[in-house]
Amino acid sequence: MTLSEYVRANITDDASALPLSACRIINERLLGKAPHASSVVMMAVPYPRKTSGLLASFARLPDYHGYFSRFEDEAHALLSERYGDVTLKIFADHSPIDERRAACAAGLGLIGDNGLFISKKYGSFVFLGEAIVSLNEEEMRHEGFDLTLREAEGCLHCGACRDACPAGCIGGDKSLCVSAITQKKGLLTDTERDILIKGGSAWGCDVCQSVCPMTGDASPEFNEYFLTGAFDVNDISDVERLTDEEYARYPFSWRRRDVIERNLTILEHGKEAPDD
Repeated sequence: MTLSEYVRANITDDASALPLSACRIINERLLGKAPHASSVVMMAVPYPRKTSGLLASFARLPDYHGYFSRFEDEAHALLSERYGDVTLKIFADHSPIDERRAACAAGLGLIGDNGLFISKKYGSFVFLGEAIVSLNEEEMRHEGFDLTLREAEGCLHCGACRDACPAGCIGGDKSLCVSAITQKKGLLTDTERDILIKGGSAWGCDVCQSVCPMTGDASPEFNEYFLTGAFDVNDISDVERLTDEEYARYPFSWRRRDVIERNLTILEHGKEAPDD
């Protein structure tokens, strides 16, 4: 089985590759000992949209970091059988490269006016991950990947995301984004509380990508990982009932409980919510 066949059979069918040298490095420390001749396999994994609750679609699902990382050892073993001493490391979100731009250069999609990556195949409801592997161009061809760089297609600039944004921040102050506010520590300003209430989300925000015409009507087959354990939040008691182990399963767990509980309190009581 080639690396391409492995990725498409186990991780996602929306994958392509490019040279590491063509990527913008944003955290060189994370590269470790990866040689500069390495290649990058970009992967866009679709996830289901929410039907209820106060969490953005991605936040109600089991943590996507764990989804990608569970394939690392098996993919490494697959290549080691053929190439011996090979390096393979899988990243998602916390990455040494600019993932969105790399995915565009690999031909998977484009970046919208809202700053989100939009897969040509599945729209913007996707998780991005990548495997950085110490194989050269010829070796990658044997593994089923062409490293030819692609010209990214453009956003439609239709204005739908700008018009729908609860904070009116697209093209402006990104710190006022509902998703950014829901993840901010400490007390919120009156302006931030107003935006949170208007957005109606306790973690993340789906508004701009939901109205984007480029999101399309794709109906992917979602991986079982994202179909089991989905968690809907309707009030603060739903979060309070989670054990520490259960809480750690979800993307919002990178912040302590007090942040999401603050947001839920504000949504329940409005601006009169207590500060502590």
